[in-house]
Amino acid sequence: LRDSAAYQAGLRPGDVIVSFNGTTLIDGGHLSRLIQDARIGAVVPVGVIREGRRIEVRIPVERTN
Repeated sequence: LRDSAAYQAGLRPGDVIVSFNGTTLIDGGHLSRLIQDARIGAVVPVGVIREGRRIEVRIPVERTN
């Protein structure tokens, strides 16, 4: 969503997330567990593949409603 912290930090539709806070992802469930374990308020590096290139964006971890 355009008003999400992830979008505002640079994550875009179509990005493929390949790492979270330095950990290479195994699958979507792995990403969910890493997000759940992340400290609220931390800013974590997220590795993504965008248009065939690997980039890193730093995304704040926020509590959702």
